[in-house]
Amino acid sequence: MKKIITGLITYFALFYFLPKADALVPVYNDLWDISQGASIIAKSKLYAGSDARNMLGGNFGRVEPGNTIFKNGEDDGFTHWITWQVPNDITVGMIHLFAKHDLPNKYPPYGRAFDWFGLYYSSDGNSW
Repeated sequence: MKKIITGLITYFALFYFLPKADALVPVYNDLWDISQGASIIAKSKLYAGSDARNMLGGNFGRVEPGNTIFKNGEDDGFTHWITWQVPNDITVGMIHLFAKHDLPNKYPPYGRAFDWFGLYYSSDGNSW
């Protein structure tokens, strides 16, 4: 049975980042990577030209290939989401979230940002 995973990101314009930590380098052969059979099955709206598969190791779209950008202009508290599935049962020991807020001059005061991340799983696609 395929495992279905949903990642939720709540948009909140007044997010403040702490000083930058040492960056981790993304890998492209983990269990959630499209090269390992993971696939997007649903999502909230994306910025025009962005591609949700980039969140799972892809390099698609005409805007920032390799990155997934959600649609701008949502109200504070709006929750963007992505649901994907993997082909086999997996055990998750840890996750690394790679995220960046940007464009503070275009979207003041803090640009595109988020203040919350949630990760849910389902073994049947109905109960989370």
